[in-house]
Amino acid sequence: MNDVFDTWKLGAMLLDIVIGFGLPLSLAMLFRKKYKVRISVLIIGIGTYILVNGIISSIFDVIIYYLPISGFLNSNDSASAIFYGLFHGLIHFGGYYAAMRFLLKGYDRKENALMFGVGLSFIDAFYYNAVGGFMNFLVATQVNEWGREGYLGRFQDEARTYSEDVVDTLANMGISEIVGSVIFMILEMGFMIAASVLLFQAVKRAGKTYLLYTVAALLVFFNLIICFRSVEILGEVSYLVITGVLTAITGFGAYIFYGADKEEIKGKGDLAK
Repeated sequence: MNDVFDTWKLGAMLLDIVIGFGLPLSLAMLFRKKYKVRISVLIIGIGTYILVNGIISSIFDVIIYYLPISGFLNSNDSASAIFYGLFHGLIHFGGYYAAMRFLLKGYDRKENALMFGVGLSFIDAFYYNAVGGFMNFLVATQVNEWGREGYLGRFQDEARTYSEDVVDTLANMGISEIVGSVIFMILEMGFMIAASVLLFQAVKRAGKTYLLYTVAALLVFFNLIICFRSVEILGEVSYLVITGVLTAITGFGAYIFYGADKEEIKGKGDLAK
């Protein structure tokens, strides 16, 4: 096995770090400067993600684990992907709706939806791409400098076993896999921003509650894609293509509704535009 990481793979890891840090921060700064959106909206989006995607979804998974249906789901990848994709999508929709309805009360300018969407995708970009990419890059450069045995010689027992697994995983990881994670992160952020725009229109603008059903369906489909990929029913290319199509459709709808919203409404939480 070749444990020396070439320049192209190191470059892909650096790309992962730069985009993971740079994209969400750049968008947040852009919306703050151009549209005068409060940073509190970003924080609400991040907090909503942690609560809904992290805590509530995990509690749901633990509950399902102790139910009789868990045995069937563990033995049937397709059923598991459909079940978890459906319920995670609905849980996420309910959480995002509650945040938009109650936590963003008084934030009535349409631009708030853009910052909220960045918040919903901020943790994934920062943790998985930026921090994860940095840790991968750090290991790869140290293996290149000291060699495999030199690097692993710093560890003992369980720590060495874990480090061996990390090095082997990185050595077997293709450049396309690293770049694919960057592409998915960009698509995810675009999707979350677009879905937030549609959800904002449904919650904050009269006569558009029908969009709630649309957003719920979009979030369910998005989670189904992720779940089908996690059980390897979808390959890497089809996974990215389908996600890209969904993001494009959602983005087009958001563009139409965002552009058509001419209401100059300023809530108590909004800064002067």
